[in-house]
Amino acid sequence: GKKKSKLYNFKTLPIGNEWLPRFAIYGDLGYVNEQSLLYLKKDVEQNMYDVIFHVGDFAYDLPSIFHLEN
Repeated sequence: GKKKSKLYNFKTLPIGNEWLPRFAIYGDLGYVNEQSLLYLKKDVEQNMYDVIFHVGDFAYDLPSIFHLEN
């Protein structure tokens, strides 16, 4: 089935130089065992991060992956 996330918003940088950004950096959440995804979603809902970097494995939903495996 298809999965879609909620719509999230972003903000521009605040005025001044006292801003200390809060980062989340992650990769490969897993296709079958996505334990860290629940924690990341909870943290985002609590506004814990200013910036999130996803550094790998976006390809799980590509239709061609099944063609390559078969």
